[in-house]
Amino acid sequence: MSESILEPYTTEYRFHYVCPGDRDELPVVKTTFDPFKISVANLDTVVVVIVPMEPNPELYVDGTFFRQPETGRLRWLVTDANYPKLNEYAMKDVESWDVVRTDRSYLRPRTLCQPWGAYLVPKGLEPGSLVYVEDVIGDVLLLKDSWDIPHIAGDGVAIWNGETLEFQKSYWEDERGWIVG
Repeated sequence: MSESILEPYTTEYRFHYVCPGDRDELPVVKTTFDPFKISVANLDTVVVVIVPMEPNPELYVDGTFFRQPETGRLRWLVTDANYPKLNEYAMKDVESWDVVRTDRSYLRPRTLCQPWGAYLVPKGLEPGSLVYVEDVIGDVLLLKDSWDIPHIAGDGVAIWNGETLEFQKSYWEDERGWIVG
């Protein structure tokens, strides 16, 4: 079968805001959600910072599964009243489809599946050092686009304060940032 019955819509939003600028010049902080990687981390080279993952209330949405009556094809769409532009556009495709199920969903499921993540910070950094983080653990809502779709921070620039990372929202707000899917 060349086409899946479940279309490639996802509750994990594929768009992440990527930090612009001189990130290639910065020390890189790796991210892991794997307890084995933490237990075997070389503590001579990294500092492990375990961070709780807490849902962002702004990333809960109402979503509905629709079924096309003739083919049985399924499609999940955001049907939340907070997204009127998206709803108006998307609903045109499924007006004649059957509603299968409506639920409150979270746009980044890994947050609900895992209660923590860990940053592996290069050892020896001075407090106040700027670092590049490849995968931001928290669900940082950066903006909603013209369709009211939320965009979540994918990577980021932070300051290492000697114990934890303090993310610099100004890097995400820089006009040179871009959206990737």
